[in-house]
Amino acid sequence: MNKTTDDYFIVLIPTRDGKAFIDMVDLLEKVGYALGRETLIVNCDGTTYWDARNNCIEKLRKALRIYGISTVKGTAKILWCDSDLLIDEPLDKLVGYFMDSDKTGIPFAANYKTTFPGGVVNTVMLPTGDGNYKTLTDSELDVLKYGVNRTGMVAGLGFYYGFVPLDYQYHVYPPYKTEDICFYIDNKVEFRLVPIKLLHNKNVMI
Repeated sequence: MNKTTDDYFIVLIPTRDGKAFIDMVDLLEKVGYALGRETLIVNCDGTTYWDARNNCIEKLRKALRIYGISTVKGTAKILWCDSDLLIDEPLDKLVGYFMDSDKTGIPFAANYKTTFPGGVVNTVMLPTGDGNYKTLTDSELDVLKYGVNRTGMVAGLGFYYGFVPLDYQYHVYPPYKTEDICFYIDNKVEFRLVPIKLLHNKNVMI
C-alpha cells in the first residue's frame, strides 16, 4: 500500500546549533505513537532560523521522495517545534490537542516567551491596523480565549501544527516581520491558540 504524509506524525526541528532537547524528542515520539502514526523527525540547522526552516523542508522533501511517500496536494501536516523549547505538559493532554486538530482540520499554535530588544515578550501578536503587529502581554493573553480563531492573529512557529505547503520559501520582511509572521500572512493561515506550556531556553529558561 502506498503511504502518504497523513500516515506519519511529521516533526520538523529547526536549530542553529544542530541540537535538540532529548526529552522533547522522546515526548513527541510518544505523541506520534498515541496518534497511531509513525513518527518522522527532521532536524536541520542553518545560519538563520528561516534558513534552517527551508533546510528542514528540503530534507523532508528528499526523504519523501526516497521512501515513496506521497503528499496531499503538495502539502503535509507538520509540527514545527524549535530545538530550544521544552514541553511542560502531560502526555495525555498534549495528545488531545493534536487529536482535536486532526478531527477539526484547524491548525494550532502555542505561545512561548522569547527575547527581544527591550526584554522578554510573548510570541502571539495581533495586527494594529496600520501594517504592524502588537505583541500581547500576559494579561492580554489571559483575556484572549483559547481555542478561538482570530483573524490576522500570528504567533511564533516554534510550536505550530497544521498543513504546510512544501514549496513555500521561509523569509523575513525587515525590519519587523519575522519568518513566523510572513508564514501566516503569505499562506493566509488562521489557527487556534492552545494553552500548551512551553519553556524557552535563552541561556536561562523563560
